[in-house]
Amino acid sequence: MRLERLLTLHLLQNMMAVLIIFYSGSFFSVQKLIKSF
Repeated sequence: MRLERLLTLHLLQNMMAVLIIFYSGSFFSVQKLIKSF
């Protein structure tokens, strides 16, 4: 595999991880808000 291909794959994986962390974090904050009501 070429280096560019590896870099793009790595970038995509990082973006996916960040998105998952962001969504799970927002989901937990929403749960906290619901519990506080």
